[in-house]
Amino acid sequence: LATAPPPLTRLDVRDCALGDDGFAPLAAALPGVPLELLDVSGNDLSADSVKRLPETTLSRLHSLALEENELGSSGALALAALLAKARPARLAVLLASTNEIRSKAALALATVLKAACPSLATLHLDANCISSDAIDQLADILGDDIRLGPMDDNDADDDDDGDDDDDDLDDLVAATSHLDLATQGQGQGQAGGAPEPPK
Repeated sequence: LATAPPPLTRLDVRDCALGDDGFAPLAAALPGVPLELLDVSGNDLSADSVKRLPETTLSRLHSLALEENELGSSGALALAALLAKARPARLAVLLASTNEIRSKAALALATVLKAACPSLATLHLDANCISSDAIDQLADILGDDIRLGPMDDNDADDDDDGDDDDDDLDDLVAATSHLDLATQGQGQGQAGGAPEPPK
């Protein structure tokens, strides 16, 4: 991938039935590839695949699509932790609908996105397990600069405030407590304009 002429900037492997085993070699080949768009939606990926995303790849992306996978709350928390480290100044679009993400993990992810991704303009989290109260909190966290996509298809009945992700959530909050929300405006000039979400 890194040596393919011309340089590869867009990689769309949506609905390729990769699974975690198929994604592992792909992720291993990503460092050094100047990707701006990565779409791995619809591949039955779990939190294990999220953890394989190279930090260098995240730091370059303008658009990341993870829709229709099986990330769950643990995958959302893993993504938040990676983004907190990579602090991708150019990331403008994150699509994570239909992933069985629950309220607490969604709120933690949004908090990190607001602090660590200064160019983020669009976030999709529909068709997860996010309560109406949490949806209101998401809007408050994201503010006017980040557009939260439609949230009409969330199954609040599946949201469980007592789930097993509580310890991971506490660890994430501790690990990202140094992030300064005031830095949200930095890096805007590097974005080069927000790309359209992948079709």
